[in-house]
Amino acid sequence: QGPTRLYVGSLHCNITETMLKAIFEPFGYIDTLQLMIDPETNRSRGYGFVQYREAESARRAKEQLNGFELAGKPIKVGEVTEKMDHSMSNMGSVLDDEETDRGGIEMNANARVQLMAKLASGNQMRPGGKQKTAPANEGGEADIGQKVREMLGGSNSRAASDGPSPCFVLRNMFDPKTETDPYWAEEIRSDVIGECSQLGGVVHIHIDKEDPNGCVYLKAVNGSVANACVNSLQGRWFSGKMIQASFMQTSDYSKKFEGSEYLRDRLER
Repeated sequence: QGPTRLYVGSLHCNITETMLKAIFEPFGYIDTLQLMIDPETNRSRGYGFVQYREAESARRAKEQLNGFELAGKPIKVGEVTEKMDHSMSNMGSVLDDEETDRGGIEMNANARVQLMAKLASGNQMRPGGKQKTAPANEGGEADIGQKVREMLGGSNSRAASDGPSPCFVLRNMFDPKTETDPYWAEEIRSDVIGECSQLGGVVHIHIDKEDPNGCVYLKAVNGSVANACVNSLQGRWFSGKMIQASFMQTSDYSKKFEGSEYLRDRLER
């Protein structure tokens, strides 16, 4: 069969056409790709279209990417029908209320509650269901999740000869101006340690309560565990904010937190 057009929905508003192309291009030659933009805000409307030259490429992309968790949200991928193609003016209702469904926008309290309820079934640190993952790659497709994580938060890789640093930082974990619970820092500490413990554990954590960037500094038991933590947490959602995870040089971490280089015991939540 010839060209096949796919609808892609439930996209986080920070996803760009470049990112979308990087996700879908490994499955075959793309004739056209369009991310729908709101002309008033110049931001993504949460959906777009990808047209493959070959129907088989579209089939494989749909099979592997429908439900794939991207930036903390499972995306929707489906073939565009003739009816949909001739009903663009009514696209908002056809596409399952993308305006409400996408994250990362300015929301009132009610909208935020609705969004977090939906995110609770996905990939986030607060309790609320199993994490959905993409199916195993077939036919040599690239590591899509890693590629997008790098575009969203910078490359997580280091030179192979050095190996990954055991130290990393999580940004956008909190806003000191809006935290009112007297135990908010302890709650974050417990949640982060608990999450990292599932991947191997950390030996040190520091929450900078005054940092406007909401930084949480961590040192894992080794570089491999830190790499797993960074890859797992980058793009995840925590209390309505998307986490940015990145490595930190061990020497810089030791200077910032004197004595941390000697720590060996895993922390418990």
